Order: sequence, then structure tokens, then C-alpha cells
Amino acid sequence: MADEQPIVGRETELAELSGLAASPDGRALLLRGEAGVGKSVLLDAAAARSLALGHRVVRTAGVEAESELPFAGLHQILHPLLPQAAGLDRVTRAAFDTVFGRTTGEAPSVMALGVAVLDLLALVSGDRPLLVVVDDAHWFDPQSAEVGRFIAHAAVRARGSDGHRGTGGRRLGMGRGRPPRTGGPGPRRPRGRPAARRARPGSRRGRPPPGPRTGPGQPTRPAGAAARPARGHRPRQRAP
Repeated sequence: MADEQPIVGRETELAELSGLAASPDGRALLLRGEAGVGKSVLLDAAAARSLALGHRVVRTAGVEAESELPFAGLHQILHPLLPQAAGLDRVTRAAFDTVFGRTTGEAPSVMALGVAVLDLLALVSGDRPLLVVVDDAHWFDPQSAEVGRFIAHAAVRARGSDGHRGTGGRRLGMGRGRPPRTGGPGPRRPRGRPAARRARPGSRRGRPPPGPRTGPGQPTRPAGAAARPARGHRPRQRAP
């Protein structure tokens, strides 16, 4: 948007996310980094870029309180889209009814449910590219996370409308550098401050960022994810 301030200090990550947001092919990207390094700001930028291009964006965030509720994360993603599931075939609708508690029965397999989700996303998007953005994905329940991985893999395997396969999945790590700034340059640092304290994003004195810390009282490494299903997927629609 015209009145948005530029994000300073995360040019590499912005380029990756902008490429995903603008691509017509199936893609998936996992954005990792410690709390407070600016992952949500970058996901905001990717969503805004996609919307500016006239694409559809579906966005949600993991919730810690729901991390043990089966399929709660998937329901967050699909909730605004479920009214349109009436246009899908009976078997696909039954998969959603079962996992979201509308009917009783055994939950479908990850593959069956993943295909049902792809059918719904394809039906909703139509001829417009669709971007799915999940913030704090580490709080997704295990069942939703499995389906999410299936969708991401399917997105990069499927062929788009031009006959080409998706361009692949990526993991993008963000180190402990300062969070991204918006606007112009800030005040100059005092002279004499140790250079090691000005580590570039994604590095710490030349070493890779440390792994997740999972001890008592220590934060895990939050993550955000974005996926663009390929436009070549055709949903199994309801018979006329």
C-alpha cells in the first residue's frame, strides 16, 4: 500500500516472501526464528503484497490454549470457507463434518483429509491465486500440523495452470538480529560499541542461530508458514 513504511533490515526475507506472494505456482515456505525477531511483520508484508496483486489470502494463527484440541488449527483456517463446502461432493463434505464434530465416526486419514482441504481451497479460489498464511504455527495441534504438511507438500508437487510444477518448499531462518524496522534510518549508534553486538539478521558472530530451547521457563522457537496451492488442482464438486 502507498502509505506503508518500508521494512528495514530484512531484505532477504522480504524478497523470499514477496516471490512466494507473487508466484502463480504452488509454493510453501516455513519461517523460523526466536520470539520478537519480526516474523509476524514479514507475514503481514507477504499478505499485503498478495492482496495488492488481487489474490485471495486466508490467514490464521496458532493458539496455545487450543494446541491439544484435535483439528482446532485446521478449523481456524477453514472456518470462513466452510459455507462454500456445500459445492463439494458428499464424501469430501463428510470428511469435514467428521473432524469438526458435526457427525460421529472415525476421522479420515491425513491423505483423505488433506485432499478434501485442497478441494475446498481450489473451489474457493477459483481462477484467483490463493495464499494461506499461518502465524505461530508451532501452537497448532498435531493433527492439524500433519494436514498442513500434506498441503504444503502437495502445493509444491502439483502442476499449475501453465503445466509446470510448483517451484518447491523452503525453510527461512531468522537469527537473533534486531527486529525489522519501518521507515528511514534510525539514530546513529554511539561510537565504540562492540561490533559483535551488531550481528546481521540470521547470524551470531559467524555461527548459525542456536536451536530451540525447550527447558523449563525457556521459549521454543515460534514459526510462521505460508503456502500457495497450485492452481491446477480441480476440486471434486457436487453433482448437479
